[in-house]
Amino acid sequence: MKTACLLLFLCVTCGAQTKNGTQHKVAKSAAFAASALAAYDSIRSLEDNSDAPDEGFQPRQIEAEKNLAIAEHKVKTDEDKRQFAILKTWMEMIRGCRRWRTPPGTLDVIKVQRNAAFFKASILCSLEADLTFNPSALDDRRRQAAKSPEANCESAANVAYHAAGVQ
Repeated sequence: MKTACLLLFLCVTCGAQTKNGTQHKVAKSAAFAASALAAYDSIRSLEDNSDAPDEGFQPRQIEAEKNLAIAEHKVKTDEDKRQFAILKTWMEMIRGCRRWRTPPGTLDVIKVQRNAAFFKASILCSLEADLTFNPSALDDRRRQAAKSPEANCESAANVAYHAAGVQ
């Protein structure tokens, strides 16, 4: 009898949420979550192959850009916007690492600093994306580092852009 009452209560509660539109908002967020996870996976693959020659990198880049565009069209809530910003910035930092990559032995300090800034930003964005989309992949030490105020993808990206002279 208690189980039947509990089920009835849950059905009534679910019906009330549907009438208020609450459940509709959750569905939109779920749609973003699925596409954001696909974008995360493709960007992770892109980062794992960031040193690959163009022939190996470009197909992954196209796939990541496609998944990122799909996720962008499904952004509805503030949390969706926050998570999308992490993915987008991470993708930009990977591109920056490839664009501003310096060959070993480079003595130009400005180029090395620019390369280091993009590399650091890419690492921090990767860490923040892992914490957001796949926290089980992080050990306790990395999880604590990701929660640190200094480990901020957006601020590290701003430093990288400044080092590259991009505003």
